[in-house]
Amino acid sequence: MRLGVDLTWLGNKPAGVGTMVGDVLEELERREDIELVLFRAGTGPLKHWRLYKQINEANLDVLWQIGDWLPLLLPKGLKTIQTVHDLISFAHPEWFPQSGFSRWWSQKIRVARAIHRADVLHGISQWTASELKCLFPGSDEKIRVAYQPVRMPETIDLSKIPYEIKRPFLLVLGTIEPRKNIEGICDAFEQFATEYPEPHLVFVGGEGWKAEDSLQAIDQIAQQFPGRVHKLGYVDDATKWALLKEAGGLVMLSHAEGFGRPVVEAMLVGTPAIVAANSALKEVAEDAAVLVHPENTKKVARAMWRVLYHEQLPGRVIRLGHERARQLNKADMIKTILG
Repeated sequence: MRLGVDLTWLGNKPAGVGTMVGDVLEELERREDIELVLFRAGTGPLKHWRLYKQINEANLDVLWQIGDWLPLLLPKGLKTIQTVHDLISFAHPEWFPQSGFSRWWSQKIRVARAIHRADVLHGISQWTASELKCLFPGSDEKIRVAYQPVRMPETIDLSKIPYEIKRPFLLVLGTIEPRKNIEGICDAFEQFATEYPEPHLVFVGGEGWKAEDSLQAIDQIAQQFPGRVHKLGYVDDATKWALLKEAGGLVMLSHAEGFGRPVVEAMLVGTPAIVAANSALKEVAEDAAVLVHPENTKKVARAMWRVLYHEQLPGRVIRLGHERARQLNKADMIKTILG
């Protein structure tokens, strides 16, 4: 099978979706029955035309759009697969940068066309699949649900952890943007840290859209607890895995997620996770994390104490996390999608 993947959208600092796509490409390259063809069409108003020409000349059997939406121009008769990570912007446009015409174009033209044009719709969770069925009636028969593979490196270099970060620490991993609920995390940590003076709080991730309020919340909590709150921004993969491995707990209180990759990464390295009981996060974590309602900061603060100081809970969560991560990674995602 001659399989094409468009990487025009991928920047030089992959995170989240970009990391997932990297794992998928590694697996595709190992498959002897697949000839992988990658496309990059650059930027500017003519990128769709350049991408069309590249795809048309590649003589593909299938085009799999893993990280973005299918190109506007496609050769007639080409079989296509569209991975759908989430459709959160439909329900909560206030969390995203589009407005006016750009929002209309994104939802009514770009996304809708890709979903209707695709021969297979890959939902990365049951929650995302349910959103697809709700927003695009008639798409049911095209949907295949397959969790994304998550792999940890063979070795983790703990020396990558910045010296100013002291153990125990709680880790927040992901792009800083409104739906990540950074303000809620800061409020909970304030309640927790006032009583317990040892733990640090570490934020890892680049600045996304509409990040001003989140950044202000981090700055305020850092001023309140000098030397205990660290905003590292984007870090390389080795540093990310070192921080995940040594963290006393991962905190992911997003208002909504299509999957929640950091939760599975924490499970793999044996770090207990505090996870919002919503969207795909609840589905992915099941009973292998401390599930909390993200708006209840008092309970979140209590959960922070439980993962760091409770005698029995961390061990139980770590054990269940290992089991859950194996379950999620056991299925062959590529076989499920390609058939």
